[in-house]
Amino acid sequence: MSAANFNVSSGGGNTLREWFFYQLEALDMVVFAKVCVLIWCLWKQRNLCLWEGQLQQPAQTVFCALSFLCDWASACSLQRNGNEARVMLEALTCCPPQPGFVKCNVDGAVFTASGRSGFGMVIRDSAGSFVMGADGSSPGLFNVKLAEAIGLREAVQWVLSLGRSNVIFEYDAKVVVDAVLSGAADLFEFGAVIADCRLLLQHGCNYSVQFIRKQANLVAHSLARASHLQDGFNMFSVPPDCIRNLVPPFVPFAG
Repeated sequence: MSAANFNVSSGGGNTLREWFFYQLEALDMVVFAKVCVLIWCLWKQRNLCLWEGQLQQPAQTVFCALSFLCDWASACSLQRNGNEARVMLEALTCCPPQPGFVKCNVDGAVFTASGRSGFGMVIRDSAGSFVMGADGSSPGLFNVKLAEAIGLREAVQWVLSLGRSNVIFEYDAKVVVDAVLSGAADLFEFGAVIADCRLLLQHGCNYSVQFIRKQANLVAHSLARASHLQDGFNMFSVPPDCIRNLVPPFVPFAG
């Protein structure tokens, strides 16, 4: 959810309460539901912290809110088979691959303060279970578009080195995904990296790339954001701390 969804300077009353509900009325259905569930989860986490001393990372609170919303939308879809519930569910989740395939979720990151760029990726099977993950960072402050393209290139190279076939790469960087799929030429550095991605994908056995919404790419995003904590390339056979609570049984897939 972007901060652009709220217009702080707009009207809506003289009190915070009046302003808040005025803003809610301007939101579309998906964003409105996210805001309401997130507020509920924040209040629940506040009570757990205050009365039971249980602390939770912000990413966990957000993910719990989205997971709850996914479950609710799925239940509504089953009960009334309504279009609104299906739209909500599709906006928040991704579908698992068919048996025999795996999905590799990818994300890139730019760390302005330290002058570094990084990436994170995680492989999961058709049940949504964690198979393997990796992240990495290096000195060099690329623009976001280029950093995201490099992230995909690193992911395809890594999966190729593992000898895996039948892989679907999912990315929330639509510019990168569209560039790979379009086949258009680009003489700038971004285009050179995209050309590398296309070539690497051709070397893989049954590799494909598809766009995914940010809400369903939280695991790869969390890995990418933690990549600056270590130099070089790092692989994980078990989920590291930054995603331990975001992988099954906590990560839902829409069936």
